[in-house]
Amino acid sequence: MFFKRKPPEMRFDEAVKKHATELVQAAYQGLLNREGDVAGLRHHADALRHDGRMETTLRHLIASDEFLSLVEERSLFRSRTLMETLPPAGKKISIFTNCQGSNLGRCIQALTGTRPPGFAFVPVEHIREPERGLATVRAALAENDVLLMQPLYADVMRPLLPELAHKLLLFPSISFPAFQPDQCYVRIKGTFSEVSGPLGPYHSSIVYYAWRAGMSAQQTADLFCDAVYQQLRFYDYWDSATQALLEEGDRCGMPLESLLKQWRTRGCFMHSPNHPKLFVVADIARQVMHKLDIAALPIDPLEVVWDNLADTAIWPVYPEIARRIGIEGSMVFKGNNPGLPSKAPIVSYDLEAFVARSFEAYALYSQKHEIACNRAFTARYQEVFDSKKLHTRTAEPGSRKAGSASRSARKHPYADLPAHQFWKQAIHKVPAGEVDPVGQAGFVIEPTTRVATAGSCFAQHISQRLKQRGFNYLQSERVPSQLSPAEAVRQNYGVYSARYGNVYTPRQLLQLLQRACGEFTPVEPAWTRQDGALADPFRPEITPDGYPTLDALLLSRHEHLSAVREMFETTEVFVFTLGLTEAWRSKADGAVFPLAPGVVAGEMDASRYEWVNFNVAEVMADLDAFIVKLTAINPGVKVLLTVSPVPLAATYDDTHVLTATTYSKSVLRVAAAEMTQRHAHCVYFPSFEIITGNFNRGAYYDSDLRSVNSAGVDHVMRLFFSHYAPGSIGVAADPELLQEAHDNYRIVCEEELLAGGAS
Repeated sequence: MFFKRKPPEMRFDEAVKKHATELVQAAYQGLLNREGDVAGLRHHADALRHDGRMETTLRHLIASDEFLSLVEERSLFRSRTLMETLPPAGKKISIFTNCQGSNLGRCIQALTGTRPPGFAFVPVEHIREPERGLATVRAALAENDVLLMQPLYADVMRPLLPELAHKLLLFPSISFPAFQPDQCYVRIKGTFSEVSGPLGPYHSSIVYYAWRAGMSAQQTADLFCDAVYQQLRFYDYWDSATQALLEEGDRCGMPLESLLKQWRTRGCFMHSPNHPKLFVVADIARQVMHKLDIAALPIDPLEVVWDNLADTAIWPVYPEIARRIGIEGSMVFKGNNPGLPSKAPIVSYDLEAFVARSFEAYALYSQKHEIACNRAFTARYQEVFDSKKLHTRTAEPGSRKAGSASRSARKHPYADLPAHQFWKQAIHKVPAGEVDPVGQAGFVIEPTTRVATAGSCFAQHISQRLKQRGFNYLQSERVPSQLSPAEAVRQNYGVYSARYGNVYTPRQLLQLLQRACGEFTPVEPAWTRQDGALADPFRPEITPDGYPTLDALLLSRHEHLSAVREMFETTEVFVFTLGLTEAWRSKADGAVFPLAPGVVAGEMDASRYEWVNFNVAEVMADLDAFIVKLTAINPGVKVLLTVSPVPLAATYDDTHVLTATTYSKSVLRVAAAEMTQRHAHCVYFPSFEIITGNFNRGAYYDSDLRSVNSAGVDHVMRLFFSHYAPGSIGVAADPELLQEAHDNYRIVCEEELLAGGAS
């Protein structure tokens, strides 16, 4: 019997298979630190035998989640080993904080080059039940020189641990809802459990209340517009957010006003209302180190520290809000990054997707629970979501004299002048937000002082801030009892001291006073609108729906002029913002209109109307006549003049709109200066110079280079109140919005949700 040998190629194949398996096994051991599983060995060995490329196997293993996790672990091990080799800090610090503290600790470590501070995230349970955190804090007291805490946690710990006082250093929790006023929280009612939506615990108050009102997703998306933002007062959050933030800094003995000015120059400085961007936290870290007398290395933390809050949800600044602040906006909602940063995809939603996902979350949770929003359903929300109707709405003189003799002895007459009279000291060396060209105030406005305003559209900023501050803003034209608050705003009640609309020129102002006193009755009849309703030629936009009959118009005009007379007779301070020199007037009697015939109502007729551009002599004569007449009927009145910084929208003159604007503002500014020389009770306030001054490099205008943004208005009104109402608070804060801002400081971030808790 003969036995056949196996062909040599069979033995070779087995050797190849064995060798391939050994190579793959070595790859598993080397890369994943474990034996290969049977299926994996077979798969990769077969692949290696067929294509002969070990590179394919290695690439597959390196790309696996298992290998990436091992890399992360090894990196963390190396980091811990490196930390132990770093020099110890001069002071042993432990941080007890919410989510903001991890970035704070990393910035401190980067600025010192020493071992990082200890870090303890404060669970929400330790705030509701402080006793649960006592052991941790006691241990930190024994092991550390300094305990950093935010006021919210310190307030609950100090009564329980008196010995904490000598090691405690407060640092502020940064909250600023003005960029994202729509963001809110939705919870399961009666609990602290959050409803998780497309952005985790972050929700839109508009979307939530629209869902509750039964609106469709498309109807809800349509609500994201200027009219709704105005009704919900999203544009009014800035002052309240500022006051709450400054108060938080004061509680920590860490004034934030100068830092806030710097942050504002960088645009939006918050990822969300409770998540500051890294440069904000880096500034707080420097403040903490200064208080602890710890030297900082010459390094910028922004270049070396990873902003972990950028991996959480980021709420957009809506474009309409952004334009008013002077920054870029968007409608992209960025969600939480799932997993480790090196592997996590960026999850973002446009408005439609965000609304749809939010609706899905509310429908899911509401099947088993009753859910509620932390944003109260106040009147501003009721107006939108109950009725589903959107209403739109539109140096002392003596000191100068005393120093003149000493100056005359110097080499030149400028040698001893005060700093504010030199460009270098008053402008060049001063931060833009701190430039103050006001000088000495002519009088003081008390909270009880009756203040009335009139003028161009910029005058409305002054009236709004006076009302927000709680000053006695005079409104002589009362709201009819049958009008709802929203309808009253639509009808322009409360926008002006009386419903005269914008008063652009001194001639228009003088004629308004003469008409109120019965000294001038224009012959111009009512103007007819395109819809057939009638409009008052001297305030054509004051009633959005017009007047049905001439009698109704004349009755309204009579009531209006009576209110104007009362306003002029009783105001203690009258603020007038000069806006234009160009106007349209009647050829019959010279009556001046705020708008050209045909723009809103009426028809242009060259035989009846003419365009006029008042010169400086005419403007001065009109202002002088007005002040003399006003003083005659109200002897104690003070007059404050200012020039609107808003350029002309258009000019009828055959010239460029820029040169026309320059002429108009120059004439008005010269006339205002002349009035302050003629009348001791008349002063000038430089809002025009503050907004248009080149020191701010155009930062106070919106992208159209015409509309003044909130930063510019803030600068103007901050100086107005600091000089003319020095006893008032630093910013104008609305009580309702201020309460919302304060509530934000009691919110523990979504890390609680990730850890299984709830805020």
